[in-house]
Amino acid sequence: MVVTDATLDPRFAANPLVTGKQHIRFYAGVPMAVAGARIGTLCVLDHESRPFPTENALRTLKTLAALAASLFALKDATRNGAIAKAELAREEKRRAIALDAASLASWAWDVRTDMIDCDTHLAELFNLPPSKRLKARDILRAIDPRDVLPDRDAFPRRAERQRRLFWRIPG
Repeated sequence: MVVTDATLDPRFAANPLVTGKQHIRFYAGVPMAVAGARIGTLCVLDHESRPFPTENALRTLKTLAALAASLFALKDATRNGAIAKAELAREEKRRAIALDAASLASWAWDVRTDMIDCDTHLAELFNLPPSKRLKARDILRAIDPRDVLPDRDAFPRRAERQRRLFWRIPG
């Protein structure tokens, strides 16, 4: 939009920027858009009336408006990138904590041999000497009897059902 003399334009003649101390006479403005949304206008103001700008001057104003809009977009992308980076760092920290919590001990129990292959954390959890191979009965002895008794009768039934459902060991 170009207004060569704001005092002669009915849209602006009564505007305080025209009638007041600012004494605006000339206005040329180009809309700025980021991602298809108008975010403002880059404008040129003057206290004196001016002739209508040349095509080259209007093209330059449009180029400047596009440059200004790209700076807004870049700032927004940088801010979004910083937010995403912070969120990623938080998620990585949460993941690390979850992995630490989940890997207190890992083990595999061979019910046929009654031996447990494990990492050293399992022995540590049960206050047993460090070892990567433990007898299941040693672990069971290390568990407080109040924790074992309620499940002692149910556990063999559950283990047998699991073996029948999933392992189907011939014989």
